[in-house]
Amino acid sequence: MNTTFNKLAAVGIALVTLMPAVGLVGAQSAVPQLPPEVREQLEKQRDALKLFYIEYDDSVVSNGRTFPVRKYTAYFDGNRFTVKINGGSMNEYAFDGKFLWDGNEPVAGKSRVFSKSLASSSDDPNVLFGWFWRISYCDGASLFMPTYCSGLPEYTSLEPMALRDLEKSDSAKIEREGANLRITVNVEDAILSNWHNADLERYRRNLAAGNNPPEYISREMETVKRMQAMIPKRKISMLLDSQHGYSVSEREEWTYDGRRIARVEAKDWKYYENVGIWLPQECIVSSYATPMTFAEFWDNPQHIRTIVLKAAEFGKKDIEFALSNRPEYKVGGTTFTDRTLPEVREHDYTQLVAYTISANGDLLRRSALFVLDNTKKGHQRQIIWKIILLALMAVPPGIFVFHYFKNRKQRR
Repeated sequence: MNTTFNKLAAVGIALVTLMPAVGLVGAQSAVPQLPPEVREQLEKQRDALKLFYIEYDDSVVSNGRTFPVRKYTAYFDGNRFTVKINGGSMNEYAFDGKFLWDGNEPVAGKSRVFSKSLASSSDDPNVLFGWFWRISYCDGASLFMPTYCSGLPEYTSLEPMALRDLEKSDSAKIEREGANLRITVNVEDAILSNWHNADLERYRRNLAAGNNPPEYISREMETVKRMQAMIPKRKISMLLDSQHGYSVSEREEWTYDGRRIARVEAKDWKYYENVGIWLPQECIVSSYATPMTFAEFWDNPQHIRTIVLKAAEFGKKDIEFALSNRPEYKVGGTTFTDRTLPEVREHDYTQLVAYTISANGDLLRRSALFVLDNTKKGHQRQIIWKIILLALMAVPPGIFVFHYFKNRKQRR
């Protein structure tokens, strides 16, 4: 009896001893939670960003070369957004909740051009391969929005990366650094995931349809293959600044195998009292890898982007997201390309349907198609004339060679 009691007691003591360790393992495997005061500040930021307008300058120094400053304006209304870029000429793109729009200001001697695509279309090469955006202020201020249209179905509005990445991370760590907080997460790499899902043969056909030279197509295909061989994960470390509403003041990113991609610094903070949040007025994004392709990795940053915020407003604005509804795109002579039509999608988007806007705002499909057809025939005629010209140029040398050998034969 005593023996049995002693065994039971020993088992009980062992269980009591192990319980803290078991609890520790459970705590480590659970998703770490933000302190309540931190979450409150980040959720306040998210709410304020649902209706958000900004103006900013963007300048780049790449491999020692300084590029001209580009000026941006952007407006976000829930999951809809529109961006204008002025880099000498003006162009813009927008998402109206269903369609993607791309347009430009007319330059001297040319008419305005704009297009419409289905954001949800899985068979449009324009959407699959061409549609990505980097609203650089959002990147510099660590505000999340999808990089590619494949992320639009679940996108609801701008939000702090810290909130979104903690939710999406397959492993996360939260540490105190004095009064600040450091978050380290492992999340999906949007760039690599986009190319992991790409159909290589279809991408090759899409490049060939654009009349690109073979050497360019070969380089592009090698780039995609290399990116598909990389693991589509990214490690991100963010320092949340307690003095500025726990916004991110520093961020570093690495590939899955530990190669550094970028370092981001946000500074010169301003408090927006009407919504109770802080925003950085200057952001510096230092790239340690070729942006968007990871073609090269460097020990020192070779691509440095400086973003300076000029204005920020919060609240509803009367801005139209569908470009076809804007007065400036209803001007006569404007060309509109519609990639959403069934007959266009059935032909793998190789035969686009274009319209010309008439003086009264009507779409003139037949005239546009006639112009496009004439353009195509014009290219064909150019090729024929080049062949004829080359043939004519070959006639004099041919006559000379013929007479040379004829005279030589006669002398023999």
